[in-house]
Amino acid sequence: MSVAKSAPFIDIKHAAVQGMRSEEALKLAEREFRNHDRRVHREAKQRWEAKVAEREARAQAAQLIETASALAQEPSIPANRLVELDRAWQALNPALLEDTQNAAYAAVWAKLTTLARERGDQQLWTKRWLAEANRVLAHFHTICLQVARGDKARTDLAAVRVAVEETLSALLTAADATSAAPSIVHLQAALLEALQLCADTDARLAFLECLPSSADGTQAAGWQALAIGDALVAAALNARFEQWQREQTDARQARSAEVKKQASEQSKAVRQTRLDGILAALTLAETALAAGHLAETIEHLRKVDEAAQSTGADKKLQARIEAVQGEVARLKGWQHWGGGRVRDDLVLEAEALAKASASEKLPIKAHADAIDNLRERWKELDKLGGATSRTLWLKFDGALKTAHLPVGAHLAKLKAARQENLEARNKLIAGLDSVALADATKGETQDWRALARVLEQFQTDWRKLGPLEHTVPHKARNALEARQKAAIERLDLPLREVRRIEQLKRGKLIERAKALAADPAARDAVAKVRELQTEWQQHAKALPLARVEENKLWAEFKAAADAVFTQRDALHAARDNEWKTHQTAREALIARLAALTADTPVGELKRTIGDVDREWRNAGEAPRAVAARLDGAFRGARDTAQKFLAGSATRGWHATCDALTAKLVMCDEIESAPPAEDAERRWQAAAALPALWERALQARYQAAMKNTPDTNATPNSSGAFGTVLLQLEAALNIESPVPFQAARRELKLRAMKNAMEARQSAGVSAADIDRWLAEAFGFVRADEASRKRLGLIVAALRESSHRST
Repeated sequence: MSVAKSAPFIDIKHAAVQGMRSEEALKLAEREFRNHDRRVHREAKQRWEAKVAEREARAQAAQLIETASALAQEPSIPANRLVELDRAWQALNPALLEDTQNAAYAAVWAKLTTLARERGDQQLWTKRWLAEANRVLAHFHTICLQVARGDKARTDLAAVRVAVEETLSALLTAADATSAAPSIVHLQAALLEALQLCADTDARLAFLECLPSSADGTQAAGWQALAIGDALVAAALNARFEQWQREQTDARQARSAEVKKQASEQSKAVRQTRLDGILAALTLAETALAAGHLAETIEHLRKVDEAAQSTGADKKLQARIEAVQGEVARLKGWQHWGGGRVRDDLVLEAEALAKASASEKLPIKAHADAIDNLRERWKELDKLGGATSRTLWLKFDGALKTAHLPVGAHLAKLKAARQENLEARNKLIAGLDSVALADATKGETQDWRALARVLEQFQTDWRKLGPLEHTVPHKARNALEARQKAAIERLDLPLREVRRIEQLKRGKLIERAKALAADPAARDAVAKVRELQTEWQQHAKALPLARVEENKLWAEFKAAADAVFTQRDALHAARDNEWKTHQTAREALIARLAALTADTPVGELKRTIGDVDREWRNAGEAPRAVAARLDGAFRGARDTAQKFLAGSATRGWHATCDALTAKLVMCDEIESAPPAEDAERRWQAAAALPALWERALQARYQAAMKNTPDTNATPNSSGAFGTVLLQLEAALNIESPVPFQAARRELKLRAMKNAMEARQSAGVSAADIDRWLAEAFGFVRADEASRKRLGLIVAALRESSHRST
């Protein structure tokens, strides 16, 4: 402070104040320099106020940290207190606080927010748990009552018991003070009661399920021993037990009545069964009698008599038995006479077959059928009970054996052929069994294509041997089929699995082809289809599938690939048509440019070139074969049109310069001599000039025609005229005459000086040139040297790039 007061210079005082750190020193400095040294006073005041604000902010921050710490110890954290605390802290300037205070507040604030979130989550959990517990209890009582009534199964009770146990477990595992709330305690007790009710109900249900089929008096005592707390559930279970008791009483009465009924029905059934046996035997006897089988008829009548001894037949049945017995007695008299005649005929037919067996062209099947027919007829006679002799039978049997000799030879030949066929088939199976499969564990690879050929060749050779049921012995057929099936499956099962995988691969190729068909406009669609076709051929060569499946998959793949090519062709055709349309439009634009000539008006040239340029940009892409040619033709036609346009502008400018020269000459003539009679006509016939030039020359011309000085015309002052000419010569880069070169240098230096003072460019604009030209054209009665210089200026103007505006 003493340095600040005694320092001779203001900067030293200012530096001394900046070096102060304590609030008291800065306060004294503020009071000391309040009435003098305003700069020092302002610095001291600002630093003192900053120190005061820093002290107050830190004190308030410490109080807020203490409040937050105390709030964290409270069991409940109100949300409004948290909001007020955060707002108060946010109102502080963090730059005025210590880093430790910021860190301490951040830590206690994080702790507060964590506690608030955890307690809020706990309260939310408690609320949800209460609602869930009430719902579970209500559902439990409903299900328990329905199970007790029998509307639901016993397993449904176990399901709701699990829900009650999970709800109770969720409460017991949540360690928080809120778990001791009265509502929680009440629901906890209710859940425990529900579990007890569930156990009691389950016990009674188990008792009901274990009830015997008949009551012995002990079940009622056991039922009463199983107590249950819920009145509704107990009533429902008691009703079911009482129902069981009533059912047992009804069952005993029903069983007694059933026993009596069964005894009566059994007695009736025994008698009816015996009568049915008699009726069945009698029916068989009548059938055999109608067929002429007398022996069978007698046997059936014997059975009828045995059955009728134990059970008496009614009158109607007895009459039928007596009728059959009478007919049998009548036929026995004819049996001996008719049987002998028929057997003699059979012997004659057998001998005829024996003679016919010597024929070479004997129909074997018909011959064998005839032999079998004769033997069947002889057996039929045996059934009829006709008389016969051993001599006659030996004669009949010997003739048939002789007749059977060619049949036996034929059967032996067929047996040998079948045996050969069997051996050939066994040989094929053995060849198939000899084919070895590659062992993948040893790194061997299987030639699946060769394996498929082996199986296909086996099937072909097997089919050539004919139908199995006609070409091999019957006894060996089943074993042969089993061996064939085992041999084929040994090779075909892995082949089918490989073909299944190969079929999936073909399916993937088809999906990829269909995906390409969905987007045929892709640039590499055709190349990808070619790749897919090559890949398909590789798969087909490596392992062909079954012919039907191969043809089906190939047709599907080919259709997808052809769709890509078809759509690509359509796209190319549409694109070619579009390109041809663009080509026609571009050729029309080139023709429009080619139709322009040097005589075409400038406006039309500009308009045509602009329109063609815009339409050319929007005309679209042309075919590649003619695109370069069209671009070259367009550039050539456009360059020619631009030349026409440039030539028209040059010609127009030259015409303007010619009109200017003519009007200058006319003004000089009128000023030096009386005007001619056609002066007005010549002046009007001359082309119009730019407006600024036209006004200057028109004023000069009118003054000359009146032979009076024009107030608008610039007076002939050699100094002013010379200055204008110097300016024009400098602007148009024309060399000035020697007497004027010094003045030109001075003019240039003065222009540079003015430009530097005005901080502007020293260049000359087109408007300045036009203004100077108008001034030069307006000077009257210039001398010969000045007119010559003006003529050089006009000549340079004619060839320059300057165009009057």
